[in-house]
Amino acid sequence: MALSQKDLQAIAILMDSKLDPIKTEIVELKEGITGLKTEITGMQTEITGLKTEIAGMQTEITGLKTEITGLKTEITGIKTEIAGMQTEITGIKTEITGLKKEIVGIKVELSKKADKKDIEYLKNQIRKSERLLLDEVERVHEILDMHIKDTTRHTA
Repeated sequence: MALSQKDLQAIAILMDSKLDPIKTEIVELKEGITGLKTEITGMQTEITGLKTEIAGMQTEITGLKTEITGLKTEITGIKTEIAGMQTEITGIKTEITGLKKEIVGIKVELSKKADKKDIEYLKNQIRKSERLLLDEVERVHEILDMHIKDTTRHTA
């Protein structure tokens, strides 16, 4: 039995009616795939941007670590300087104590055997020596104060 032209047309119409929803669905799926591809491309661009930003942050962190290391070294040097100054101050204090004892001894000696002119001369010399010592102590204190107040050396 052969199919007539009418039968073939009816089959074709029936098939078209069944295929039309499938064709529509295929078009919709293709549009969906295109949208997903666009989203994926956008996400890949964002990921590339984030990777670049992370690399920049890592470089910045490395720079900060280097700077911190330098500051630690500088602080260690400053601590060493301060320790040296403290040792110097201790030595000066010891010298001052010795000179005071010497001055007391000279005063005692002078009161026993010198006349008034000699005593006045020696007293003046002692006063000069005391002023020089006090000036030296003051200079050391000023150096220490300047060092402590020097904020350019203490940047940590």
